[in-house]
Amino acid sequence: MREARSGRTATVATDPAGAAHPARAAGRNTESEHGTPAAVLSSQVRRRILEHLTIVGENAPKPTSGSSPRTASAGRSAAELAAYLGLHVTTVRFHLDQLVAGGFLVTAFERSTRVGRPRKLYAAPPPLPAESRQDLSRHFEVLAGLLATSWPTDGRAPATPQEAGRRWATDHADPTTATTESAKTPGRWLAKVGDMVDQLDEWGYTPALSTSHGGRTVTIELHNCPFLALARIRPDVVCGVHHGLITGALAHVGETDVAIDVRPFVGPTRCLVKVTTATEFAPPTTTAPITSLRSSVATDPAEPARHTDPAEGLHP
Repeated sequence: MREARSGRTATVATDPAGAAHPARAAGRNTESEHGTPAAVLSSQVRRRILEHLTIVGENAPKPTSGSSPRTASAGRSAAELAAYLGLHVTTVRFHLDQLVAGGFLVTAFERSTRVGRPRKLYAAPPPLPAESRQDLSRHFEVLAGLLATSWPTDGRAPATPQEAGRRWATDHADPTTATTESAKTPGRWLAKVGDMVDQLDEWGYTPALSTSHGGRTVTIELHNCPFLALARIRPDVVCGVHHGLITGALAHVGETDVAIDVRPFVGPTRCLVKVTTATEFAPPTTTAPITSLRSSVATDPAEPARHTDPAEGLHP
């Protein structure tokens, strides 16, 4: 699409769906109105930028004492990214702004002895420490094995990520905990969810739980996803596997009638999972406090205790 501007011809890039970017000419930023992390990564252009800068960062030399910050070697300017993507630099800046606002990129100004304005560089966050990378490698091996086994060799269609996750959870569940009976109380339901969360913990998450709707809904906050880089590019695969893991783990302990809502990237490194059982738990019963009816007036041990009206003594 081309438009005339001050006697020159300018190119307005479009997203893969064909919608013109950006909407600044109208005085507003349409995507920032829906600027959740998941929405930020809904754009193929932004996913390509993030993937490219992640690779650049992995191959960048490590900064040494007295050297330039990491962003100087791992970062790229908007003009360089525009040339890489084959897009107009204004369009690329629009997408970069979204990624920075969502916490997916960091920025720095290049140190230079040249006269003029320093270049603004964009980079992916620094990599994890070595010990964390070892854990990450182990978790990726599990994920790779899970996905590999979902690919049949007899010509049948491969399993979906959800099916692969469910199968893995079933195959790795503790056989001694298997049951077909669903929970009848909030406490028992929460215990079953806790067993499922233990399985997520083995995958490298640091989950936190809270309950609502009388205990029927358990909200699980998943921090520091071990597959964060992959999830940013293919959330359907990673979140699909997690959905299947949760489904399979709960089905193993008799919870088959549940609603599972996976919400990726409610924060840069945080996802939410809401698990709700269809079972309606009975409201908790409250026991009325026991009020002693024995008179405070001392009595002869031989005399029967004299019972009084609880309201006695309250009237003038």
